[in-house]
Amino acid sequence: MNPLIPAIIEATVIVAGFLLSCQIKNSTNAIMSKLSDLESTLVTITTELEKAQAEIVSAVAALQDQINNAANPELSAGAQAALDRLTAVAKSLDDLNPDAPAPVPVA
Repeated sequence: MNPLIPAIIEATVIVAGFLLSCQIKNSTNAIMSKLSDLESTLVTITTELEKAQAEIVSAVAALQDQINNAANPELSAGAQAALDRLTAVAKSLDDLNPDAPAPVPVA
């Protein structure tokens, strides 16, 4: 057997290991970059949903105040349906981000 073969095999293994290490590092960097982009996108979407939620809750409260302060608090079927729909939309937006569970008291 040629005495250079073990050295060539060892060099090949070292180069292959180095190339694999570079590929893993590049893949890790790409994944981290995508995760960072995802985090930024999630923060933006959450902020928009929170703003929409606040606006809808405010609109529902304003409508409810108008109803309560009206001389005749009876709503038409259409107005009641619109208020019910708006309330349902506000609830569905609120349900997108579940409330934190109440802390369990420690005995």
